[in-house]
Amino acid sequence: MSETSSITPRFCYNCGAGVVTGRRICLRCNTTMDQVPMRHTPPSGLPVNLLQAGSLVVDRYEVEEVESAGRLHVCYRAHDRLFQRSVTLRTLKASENNPNRLAELRRQARNQNALAHPHIVTTLDFVEDRAKGVVAIVEEYVGTRTLRDWLTQRTPLSLPFAAYRQLMLPITAAVAFAHRHGVVHRNLKPRKIFLDAFERPKVSDFGLTSYAPPQHSNSLPLLLGTLEYMAPEQAGNPLVIEPKADLYSLGVLFYELVSDQLPIEKNTNDLDFLNRLMNEPATPLVQCFPSVPSGLDAVIMRCLEKDPDDRYASADDLMLALADVLGAAPYSV
Repeated sequence: MSETSSITPRFCYNCGAGVVTGRRICLRCNTTMDQVPMRHTPPSGLPVNLLQAGSLVVDRYEVEEVESAGRLHVCYRAHDRLFQRSVTLRTLKASENNPNRLAELRRQARNQNALAHPHIVTTLDFVEDRAKGVVAIVEEYVGTRTLRDWLTQRTPLSLPFAAYRQLMLPITAAVAFAHRHGVVHRNLKPRKIFLDAFERPKVSDFGLTSYAPPQHSNSLPLLLGTLEYMAPEQAGNPLVIEPKADLYSLGVLFYELVSDQLPIEKNTNDLDFLNRLMNEPATPLVQCFPSVPSGLDAVIMRCLEKDPDDRYASADDLMLALADVLGAAPYSV
């Protein structure tokens, strides 16, 4: 029997995550099987040709369950039999398994592998299992809880001031480190930031693009970003991959972290939103959250300037500004 067909894992009705047969608790949302029944078909958006629980990739990584599925990738929690640890396998969907996508995935793995930082998800390996038709980036397992989950679960506008330091500075430090190594993220958003058991943030999916690509490369970037968090110049020219686009995305992310709102709400169609993104100034943060410290308001709003030249010169400069208004020492990594 093929290991990528016929039998699929069970799926949690609460969050849609795959759950290994016999397990009584969903590792993503902690729902017990006694509380919520299981289903045996993938939730909407998941492919049907998932790897089975128990499948071995390159005779080393044992698949345990589905973590998530996006437009291009399926992520699995797996057990590394050699080092006896949990890992994440980031695989291409079967529909995306073509030479161009494979080349992009290899490039992403190389870029990510160069980014050894405490607040960036670590790349451990890159594997190709031709017998199973699986190509995967192997990453450290940091759980499935993201900043998006954290924002959804918290009481609106209840974030203590100390939490700004615990989240904003490490995230900015990770971006600054990547920029110093020639890598820009392009798709920073709450779902790309994982929180470990101690609520420490780790940024994922670095390495999608480099801002110093080969001169004769004709391939387009793997992902162009998410509209709500995308810089105006990135939306206007999808091939723009300058680091200052990430500063705008950080501004959107921190704006949402403080106010539970976006600087430009996407409540219309994409074309209308793009027009507003290019031309409409962001709603002043103090208007959404009057009690925001004035210094923090100014830092975040500067990140949201339409003209990249009006933003901070670098993520390092942004980190220094944040450290100053938050009363903390900047990260030195």
